[in-house]
Order: sequence, then C-alpha cells, then structure tokens
Amino acid sequence: MGKATARYQGTSPPPPGEGTPDRSALRIGIVGWSSGAFGMGQLQRLRTEMRLPDGQPLPHAFVRHADEQTLAGLAAVLQTWRQLPQPLPLAEQWGVLAAPEYFGKEATLAALQRYRAEGPSAISPHLIPNHCLHSLAGSISVLLGLHGPNYGVGGGPGQFAELLLAGILETLQQPVPGFWLVATAWRMVPSELGLSAQSIPVCLALALAVCRVAQAEPPSVPPMRCDASAQAGSIPSQDPPNLPVRATLEWKSWPRIVVGASPASYGGFTSSGPRASPLQLESFLRALHTPVTTRIIPNDNDLPTVATPVSAGANAVSGRQGRSAASARVFRWICPEIGVLELRKSQPAEQTFSASTEALRPPLFAGQEEAA
Repeated sequence: MGKATARYQGTSPPPPGEGTPDRSALRIGIVGWSSGAFGMGQLQRLRTEMRLPDGQPLPHAFVRHADEQTLAGLAAVLQTWRQLPQPLPLAEQWGVLAAPEYFGKEATLAALQRYRAEGPSAISPHLIPNHCLHSLAGSISVLLGLHGPNYGVGGGPGQFAELLLAGILETLQQPVPGFWLVATAWRMVPSELGLSAQSIPVCLALALAVCRVAQAEPPSVPPMRCDASAQAGSIPSQDPPNLPVRATLEWKSWPRIVVGASPASYGGFTSSGPRASPLQLESFLRALHTPVTTRIIPNDNDLPTVATPVSAGANAVSGRQGRSAASARVFRWICPEIGVLELRKSQPAEQTFSASTEALRPPLFAGQEEAA
C-alpha cells in the first residue's frame, strides 16, 4: 500500500454525473473507541500497574521489553473494552491492526550503537519481537487471547490513513466478527499549553473497535447494530449481542483525480476554506470527540422529507417535518492516493481526549475500584 498523505492539495474526485460512474462506498461500524496522551512517567506507571481484563498484571517479560507505544496502545484498547455497554460478539475471534509511527526507532538506534561497539553478542534477542512494525498488534493479540489476524500497518507519517483503509477492507473481507484498530504516535506538547516550562514528548494512542454493520430494512433506519457473524455474509448466531454502532467509517474511492477541480463540485469535502485539514491522528481525535447535537425540524406537513448533505464538521439532518431528526455529524477527508474517508457519528462521544491518564485509572490500574 502506497504512502497516503491524506490532505487536500487542489484536487478532487470527478463531480457526480461527470466522467466515470461513482463507485459504491465501503462502510463499517465503530462500536467503541478510547484515546489517551501519555507522558514518559505515565508510561512507566502503565508497565507495573496496568491490569488485563481478568485482573492479572502484565507478564514480567512483556513489561521489561515492551515499547512505550505498545503500552499506550494496549491501555487504549483495554479502556475501550471496559467502556463497551455490552460484551463484544465472539470477542476472542477478533483481529488487531496497529499503525505505530516510527515504531522502535530509539531501541533500534541504541542496538546498532551497541553492535558497533561490542559486536553481535550485544544485540538482545528481544529486540525484533518487541520493536518491529508488527509487535504492537501481536502483543495486543497475545495478551488479550485473540485468535484473529494481526499485523502492523504503515509505520511512517501516513500510517493513519492506511490503517483506516486496511481496517475497512479487512473487516469486510476477513471471516472474523471485527477488528481492533490501534494507532500510536509521539508528539511534542508545546509549553504554551501550560503542561510544562518546555516542550515535552507525549505518546498519543487511539483504539477503535470496528465491525460489519448489520443490514436493516430499510438500511437507513437507526440505530444500526453490529453484525455478530464470524463470517462475512453468514447468518448471525441465534442470540447475538445487540451491540449498537456509535459511528460509521466509509471509504469512497474514485478512478482518477481531476487536477484543479473545486472541492465544492463534489459535495464540499473540506472543513473550512479552500484546503481541508490532513487526515492525521490528531484531526481524527478531534472529530471523534466533537459532540453531536440534535436539531428539531419545524412542523410543516406540506414540506417533503429533508435529507441535507453537509460538509465536514457540519450537522446532518434527515427525517420528516415535525419530528426530531436523527442526530448525526459528518467529517470527511480527501486522501489523494486513496479516495474520500468519511466519519459519520450517530451519538455523542462519551470519552474526552486529555493529556493525562486520569480517566484511565479506575479500570486500568491496580489498587483502585472500578468506576461506577
């Protein structure tokens, strides 16, 4: 998969009705998510005090050799797991896709310096299994006892767009009920935020629990539910968990890019102004934690059904006049090498993105009671 910069650069897909026909969008559901921003001190605390779903501490060998991004990603997954309103369907069969940014860079550099000074015997056998691209996904899969596919995605600055695209395709094609999508990255927090007298490194982490969306009659009737079948297209079990879908993620591709076309000619896929914000971990986090508001359509029986297409960051309203419209908020990003990625939120996010682990402590750390 090629590098995806995921930013509007004066290009857009062909307008509807022009050129080749529009392709069908691929859609998956997001049943839960959680995020965090961890300083070095907080990451060290995660090594010793984080607890697995069964209440057991992390294995000693894992704690000793795990990369900091692995700890942050695991913490986000565990928090999402505990915040789900109902258990995941066939949870042990889920897969994991993880997109760390520049994973294992510091450990690899230190190992190369030791190799130059001391020779091959100075290289630890734990370097590759704990600091390669696939280590984050593999560690989460092993620690949670998951049997679905797991692998790393990307590794560079465009890894987040590649993660979302891979997550959509794998969720729709693989014979598993769902996937964990995990993204991590180091960022420098500026001193003007008041967190420190100087810029400090912070590890961002995001975990999404995604699944296929159960077909409804008609398909637009909310609320959407998670398809609990282990095989795409198969019949769900007799009594599957009735897990609601909190948001949807869609990929809309196009066969070619028209240079110089206006984004407004294709529905206005920009948040504001002539350029859209890049699809990065930070912009996706802001979208996830932007609240969804409900709008009431005035009572007028003579007016037809309203279906308002909106640009990124605006409210979408759909419903008959005189009724409370189903609340939704839509965010779109143009990815020149991929297409258009669209996040449609169907209810407000309950978690808040913070630069501390205060919200994570009750379910994740030892010596504290579970949150009510």
